[in-house]
Amino acid sequence: MFREMINTFVGSAALVDTGGDPLRCIRSLELFVAVGLRYQAGMNDEILNAVETAAFLRVNRKTIYEYAARHRIPHQKLGRRIVFSKAALLQWLNANANGPRF
Repeated sequence: MFREMINTFVGSAALVDTGGDPLRCIRSLELFVAVGLRYQAGMNDEILNAVETAAFLRVNRKTIYEYAARHRIPHQKLGRRIVFSKAALLQWLNANANGPRF
């Protein structure tokens, strides 16, 4: 079970060469903790937060927030939090697969 959690983290975009940048190391650690907590709690992987969405799409977390603010990516606001449906993201990706690049 722990091995599956590690494989999820290793397969994510968070494990990029940090080049010694402490902020990138912290972001990687944040993602690792988020994945671990969700795994332990048995939470549904269909709902993602911004960090998990960034890892899933292999982009920067700031890009996710910018796209959400411009309504370019499917999301929902829950108070001050932004959440993403994995199914909606996959549908959005498929719909934009042959469309214009952003």
